[in-house]
Amino acid sequence: MEESNPFEFGPFLTNNYGDRYLFPVNHSVFNRLGSKAVYDAAYGAQLFKEDTFYILIGSDSGLLVDYILKKGVPRKSKYLFVELPGVLERLTEVIDFNDLPSEMDIVEAPRVEQKLHDLDFTKYVYLDSLFAIESFACIDNFFAAYHSLSLHTKKAVEALSFEEHAKVESRVFTIHQLNNVTENPNSSSSLNGAFQGKTAFLLGGGPSLDDALPWIKKNRDRFVLLSVSRICRRLKEAGIVPDVVFNADPNFASYAYSKELFHFSKECLFINLNHSNSVLLGQWTGRKAFIGPLFPWKSPLNIEDYVPSGPTVSHVALAKAIEMGFSTILLSGVDLCHKADGQCHTKGSPEDGLNLNYDSDLYEVTNYQGDTVFTTKQFALGIDHLEKIAEKAKDLKVDIVNTAAEAAIIKNIRHESLGSIQWLSESISPRNILLKLIPENNSEQRRNHYSKVKLELQKTYATLKKIQDLVLQAQKATDSLFSGKMSADRFKFKKKLDKIEKTLNNKYGSLAKLIKSFGIRDFFKAVYSGSKEWADEEIKQMTILYYKAYAKSVSELLEVIDRCLARVNVRVEEEKEEPDYDVIFQQWIKDKQFGRFKFFEQLSTDGLTFQKQSTEDFFADIKKQFSEQMQPGWGYPTTDIKKINFALYRGMVRKFFKSHHEKDLFNIINQLDFSEDIEAIPLKFLAEGYGHELHGHTDAALDSYQKVIEYESSPVVEDALNRIVSLSLEANNFDDARLGLEYLSGVSDNYLIPYADLLWIVGERFQALDLFAVYLGKVPSDISVMLKLALYYLELNSLDGAEMAVNHVLSLEPDNSLALNLFKQITERKVLQ
Repeated sequence: MEESNPFEFGPFLTNNYGDRYLFPVNHSVFNRLGSKAVYDAAYGAQLFKEDTFYILIGSDSGLLVDYILKKGVPRKSKYLFVELPGVLERLTEVIDFNDLPSEMDIVEAPRVEQKLHDLDFTKYVYLDSLFAIESFACIDNFFAAYHSLSLHTKKAVEALSFEEHAKVESRVFTIHQLNNVTENPNSSSSLNGAFQGKTAFLLGGGPSLDDALPWIKKNRDRFVLLSVSRICRRLKEAGIVPDVVFNADPNFASYAYSKELFHFSKECLFINLNHSNSVLLGQWTGRKAFIGPLFPWKSPLNIEDYVPSGPTVSHVALAKAIEMGFSTILLSGVDLCHKADGQCHTKGSPEDGLNLNYDSDLYEVTNYQGDTVFTTKQFALGIDHLEKIAEKAKDLKVDIVNTAAEAAIIKNIRHESLGSIQWLSESISPRNILLKLIPENNSEQRRNHYSKVKLELQKTYATLKKIQDLVLQAQKATDSLFSGKMSADRFKFKKKLDKIEKTLNNKYGSLAKLIKSFGIRDFFKAVYSGSKEWADEEIKQMTILYYKAYAKSVSELLEVIDRCLARVNVRVEEEKEEPDYDVIFQQWIKDKQFGRFKFFEQLSTDGLTFQKQSTEDFFADIKKQFSEQMQPGWGYPTTDIKKINFALYRGMVRKFFKSHHEKDLFNIINQLDFSEDIEAIPLKFLAEGYGHELHGHTDAALDSYQKVIEYESSPVVEDALNRIVSLSLEANNFDDARLGLEYLSGVSDNYLIPYADLLWIVGERFQALDLFAVYLGKVPSDISVMLKLALYYLELNSLDGAEMAVNHVLSLEPDNSLALNLFKQITERKVLQ
């Protein structure tokens, strides 16, 4: 992240609304309407919600701090400002840090993580009320270090939030884990160490996959082919069948993206996390193995198994491949960054076409061919997690090779192109090994599994009912405790509550932990209080909400287990010689698992026959539903065309110009072409002008900037005029430079001195001195400008004017060496006169 020092920001300027700001940070953003009006329009009520933790990136020269102070900190909310070191040091000129409320603080970027812990941010993570919001300094990106500040802060917040969520399994994971207990008879732990000395090729969904597919197809028998489930459609199109397919996502979109997996059911092994989407897993008819414990509570049916973490299924697959014992793991499609043209997913994938989006947080990374490219917040987090997995692989002497030159560099993962790989063995037959370790289940094995699962579910259900009864007793004791008037009665009910809580935590510890994690948000709402010292009424309310959350969570878990037991009974029914088809089909519809009809068709060698026409029609309808779901594109979330964030795009355009990112400027111009908003037109002209400049086409650039000026109300007019002035001065075209600076000096006082300097150069010196007077009348503490004025007076031989300016500087800084030297010169000249 770029450094900053307090001296490069100049003095605080004041606009007509009384806003004091540092020009390099905010330019003239608040000069038209004033900061309050701008903030009201941009943030509104979203910045003042109760029970919310706001991480504000940048303070807009302290104006955003002042805005929130005047509005007032909402109940139980907190504000943490993150600033550049140089700006933070200067803020003492406009903010009294001692007067800040305890719910507000301002820190430098390196202290963000520690400060978040100090302010107990975890509560807000579980309440989904932790937000990182950019100031206008970040959005406009006039000062380049703010872009890095924003990315650093958001990445840190995202990583901490991910870690906190990982500590306590979320609700959706638990539901799918329980839904999957009937479908998870085989632990993947039996595969550990099975492929010692062998090579795996792991395929992800990144754009490099497209280039690798022909080579993979040609050398298919020389490695064990591992794949993430979402690229099965692409593999089917290429005529490639994987040996193992991985899935880790509980969300329904995972089913929609991965359903082409079913085409490989007879040929490959499906490895899923225990909480993978139950709709996908429940329709899989091939061999399968799962990662993690079978149940979300302590159970003799749980097998000790390493559960990898990471934001993508590629992380899970790579970690499992290491556990499986491969000595070498090749990667393709595990790019974790965009290509130079903005592509970030393989062709034919659900995200194909949804490429680089400049409305999102973009991080710069280096790929193996040395190019600087962009990546998203999720992929940036993925890079960090992949480095941890690669570090473990290195300790185990596992060689990981990314075959894509356009993939992001990962520490301990080396690059080698496919064309140079000559060291693979001639032939590998992994399916015999996989079939031996994970054989196909027969009816007897399935029945045995269902029986064990049912007993465990029934046992836990009965225990949860006991807990539910205890919680009901606790609720009654709470009512009595706070309604009792006699201290003896209150003591009795307090003692009873303590005994119940001790029983819940000691006797039912494993389930108590699950109950709290399952209803984590309700529990946090119950125990969270903004004050450090609770009043009696707050304790009462907290206790009532705590047991209410307990009761609600237990009740919901009972409902989930009840549905699981119903599903187990249906699975048992499926194994009967004469099953009740109507009951079975109804369960399939409830679970949206229409593809289970293939399971029945596999069992019947002579074809299925039904005694009733209605049952046959029912079955036909289920097959039709499955056929519709298997259509390409079915279930993909619709992507609405978002309104472009022009403030953010303006900052990105400026950044790309400064960093000479010509391709990204071109990509932005293409995106702006699709916008019908009037704001897009001048921004597009500005981007085109920047592009022409980078190619050395000055005349074309000036033509584009002149087109921007026609849109007088556009905020990018200032950017265009700055470039016109700069290019005109380079060409000694003082007339155009003067016109530009004259306009800009009306936008912000910061342009008054550059305008005065130009007037001085062209000989209009008294007009220049008038502008100095105007500026210094508003910013009398600007020592550098006052010294420049003294030099100009000396050039005119106006010794009294020069002496006045120097004396003013010395009154502010008695030890200023330049002022002392000038004072000496003035004194000597006066003696000679």
